[in-house]
Amino acid sequence: MLELIAGLLAILAIAWLVFVAIIWLHRPTRDFAIPALRTVPDVVRLVRSLVADRETPTIAKAALAGLLAYLISPIDLIPDLIPASASWTTW
Repeated sequence: MLELIAGLLAILAIAWLVFVAIIWLHRPTRDFAIPALRTVPDVVRLVRSLVADRETPTIAKAALAGLLAYLISPIDLIPDLIPASASWTTW
């Protein structure tokens, strides 16, 4: 069980670092950010259907369930931790 939790935390940490790197490198404008935000409901539906699929491995289901919980969570962790978040919120 501890191995599963450590794996999930590692996956979330890597995904967060990739997201931060993309944001830092591209510093999106509204022309990019708005269509990107519109993909979130599609990703939520995709993750939910993959978790419900019987052929998806259990470890992948656990990681996807964690991702789904993070996506629909009202707690907004990423902007508070991104160094450039102050300039990003002013557009």
